[in-house]
Amino acid sequence: MIKRIICILTAVALVFALTACGKSPEQPEVVTSVSHAEVGGIAEMPAFKTVDLDGNQIDNSIFEQADVTVINVWGTFCPPCIDELPELAKWSEELPENVQIIGLVVDVSDTEQSEYQTALDLVAQNGITYTNIMATPDFAEFFEHLIGVPTTLFVGPDGSFIYEEIVGADVEGYKKAVEDLL
Repeated sequence: MIKRIICILTAVALVFALTACGKSPEQPEVVTSVSHAEVGGIAEMPAFKTVDLDGNQIDNSIFEQADVTVINVWGTFCPPCIDELPELAKWSEELPENVQIIGLVVDVSDTEQSEYQTALDLVAQNGITYTNIMATPDFAEFFEHLIGVPTTLFVGPDGSFIYEEIVGADVEGYKKAVEDLL
């Protein structure tokens, strides 16, 4: 069963690699007339239980810790994802207390994978202090609705999407989205 899950997540990661890495960022749409947006027809993050790269248990309640949660979906195989990590690390230190960043590593689902060590190394090399979580099977169906990585999502305290996703590495776009939301 575990091997099947790893194969599915690896297949999803490969689809991301072939479709989005290196892609130009799209202009997001600001959602002003409603309290939510949709990502691939879905209005909120799926219910999930996972662990971060340090082994801490994480679930949807993490969104309650901030008014805006920026979720950067990335992969260890994706050069644009890796290239934006230093800028995300710096930005995360400058955010107001009511905004948090979470990294969601699409090609890491457990500590036995070689990609797990790669993710740990990238986090350390780039001085990342924000939480990065593993892509458990709880995310598999959700990933089918994403165009690729990097994709950045904006989530409210209840787990609903509050701004259109940004596909492609565009930290300035993420900053503008957060400004629009605050």
